Amino acid sequence: MATSNNIDMITIKFNNFNGVTQEIYGKVVNDLPLYKLKCSCGLTGNLVRHGYYNRRLKAQQGTIVLHILRVKCEVCGRTHAILPELLVPYVQLPADLQQLMLRYPLGSPELEEVMQSNCDITESNVLAVRSRYKRKWKERLRTLGIEIRDSIADLIQRSFSAFHRLFMQVHRGTNLADFTIHIT
Repeated sequence: MATSNNIDMITIKFNNFNGVTQEIYGKVVNDLPLYKLKCSCGLTGNLVRHGYYNRRLKAQQGTIVLHILRVKCEVCGRTHAILPELLVPYVQLPADLQQLMLRYPLGSPELEEVMQSNCDITESNVLAVRSRYKRKWKERLRTLGIEIRDSIADLIQRSFSAFHRLFMQVHRGTNLADFTIHIT
């Protein structure tokens, strides 16, 4: 089901899991073979570059702004945001950082280090992630036999396969994952 603003997401699965930077994202989308991507209408080969929008991301290395590519289907008119698999739709915290916030107990030196690595990450961010996890994800992962200490790549892949959502994604919307990009 498409989101109300008719924008869907296409998630790009990276082979190399080194986090997200504008440089890596830009390289990937510049080399992206759009003719291989499938629109949510089911057709392949009809997506064209449509523009960019800015997305703030509170990454481990600090807050960054990513210029997210939008593509548009020439047949059905839907637009799609091209998102790397670490970007959780509608959330400023990437999946790997949310996983770290869940791994360590409140007040632990490890969690303090995570928070100090980016001054924009606050205790309220940590509490919100923990609350969202308990309400929406803890039981889901338990049913699949997935633990929060599993690799982030496994958490993302298995969550997407089972629920058609990225790990920690709570907002509904069409989220497609088409293929794997090889980053050298």
